[in-house]
Amino acid sequence: MIPPSIPRPMPEWTSSQTRVARELTYVVAVVMACLGLVAGAPASASGPVVGWGDNLSGQTISPSGSGTASGVAAGAGHTCAIRSDNDAVVCWGSNNRGQSTPPAAVNGIAGTAAAIAGGGSHSCAIQAGTSAVVCWGSNAAGQAAPLGSVTGTSGTASAIAAGDLHTCAIQAYSHAVVCWGDGFFGQSAPPPMVNGTVGGAEMIATGSGHTLAIATPVPEPGFGLSLLGGVAMLMALRSGRPGHDQR
Repeated sequence: MIPPSIPRPMPEWTSSQTRVARELTYVVAVVMACLGLVAGAPASASGPVVGWGDNLSGQTISPSGSGTASGVAAGAGHTCAIRSDNDAVVCWGSNNRGQSTPPAAVNGIAGTAAAIAGGGSHSCAIQAGTSAVVCWGSNAAGQAAPLGSVTGTSGTASAIAAGDLHTCAIQAYSHAVVCWGDGFFGQSAPPPMVNGTVGGAEMIATGSGHTLAIATPVPEPGFGLSLLGGVAMLMALRSGRPGHDQR
């Protein structure tokens, strides 16, 4: 008679294993969302730009021939969009500070854009391919002079938002929020919860004199570099210590 199998008790995780599993779970979820593998993940939008409201500077009417857009942003008196056919940035409306004249780096001549933001009298974009932040227009408070940590010098960006006189971005990989420009109300000084000290951010938004972000934990260095590696690590942790066969 074959004795019934006795289930082996699950090994208890150490605090270190629990921390690793939590971080890897977060990384896998983020990667899956970015790849569109999570139910409800939004697909890329594409369609004609429709505007309404104040049109004193022509900011609500897209110019003929601008085609459809995959991204759009509104400033104080101007509008910018990313063309869906070639990812080039086009702008219209007020241009007294050059805010509606995107540079070659994102207008299709020398590069294109993956994200766009409109401020008071300035505009910013994340360049496609490089993920570097590019800004143009008024720079009276330094709002159009992005930091090296998001221009490609020492880092890049995954999200961008422009306020009246300040701009904020989320650094790629670290998820830390960085801001530049006017800081009279503290709008350009992100707190430790999102500036990478304690945590980072998934989304960013700017007002005239304030900034908001959706906070998220920051994965510790060494994790999240490989999706398949992360899944393998989680499986190993589930069965016991990584790299050790529990018999």
